[in-house]
Amino acid sequence: MQPELAYVTDASGVIVSVEDSGWNKFIDENLDLRLAKTALSSAYPHVIGRSIFECISDTKIHGFFRHVIANIVSGSVPRVQYQWFCDSPELERRMSMQICGLSLGHTKLVLWLSRILYEKPKPVPALYMRPKSHERIARTVCTYCHRVLVSRKELDVRVSEVLVDPKPLVDQISALPVLGLRGRLGQHLWVGKRAAEILGDTGKYSEFGVSPEHVWLTPEQFYGAVDSRIDDSSANYGICELCHYEMMAAFFPDGWSCGMKPALDGKLGIPVARLAE
Repeated sequence: MQPELAYVTDASGVIVSVEDSGWNKFIDENLDLRLAKTALSSAYPHVIGRSIFECISDTKIHGFFRHVIANIVSGSVPRVQYQWFCDSPELERRMSMQICGLSLGHTKLVLWLSRILYEKPKPVPALYMRPKSHERIARTVCTYCHRVLVSRKELDVRVSEVLVDPKPLVDQISALPVLGLRGRLGQHLWVGKRAAEILGDTGKYSEFGVSPEHVWLTPEQFYGAVDSRIDDSSANYGICELCHYEMMAAFFPDGWSCGMKPALDGKLGIPVARLAE
């Protein structure tokens, strides 16, 4: 298990402090060298004053974290915990996240604490996760399961869809939800009436959770079913229907307006006083 990465935001999501000893080391080791300008702006101390929402373009993910921050700051839930995948093109990287509240006088702050659980080489590199280029085709990629959105008209072979129980998969040891795990298995969601209500668009989804026009493919499926020569794509990150449903089912099972599901309790692994100074 690797060291933790920690940062603190205010109630609007602006970064006010980072644990700089591990922050810059993680950027140096994991951010593509071709993104030198991005690396510099994301490194300490340049990252101070930037909003975490600068890096979130998808409205569903944006809304999710806005609601998480609101619930943490208001004290409705003591903390939020989950696991997710933060891959590079060549490596599968599984991480854990804990989010909790801090107070500095009358100011409410939010502590974000993540840890790399493991890293391992991917059987098929996800070349579409490379830095963006105007010469490459933009592909929508799910932030959590990293599957690729593909038009059915592009498919050369039939891609089977697996009906799944619409409950988030959890880590066997920590019992925390693992966002993106089911999608990484290439599964699709069967959308019943309740799921459609949570997703908020009953007319958009078929019984398989995707429209007749598109499907989400794993890297193996993408390069095998579409065209093995299509390796010049770049990623435009969003979220697939399955991961969105699992996210809602894990934390907002009754919808945004009904509040957040109480989070599991747990201990933070670093002293937080330094970050709140």
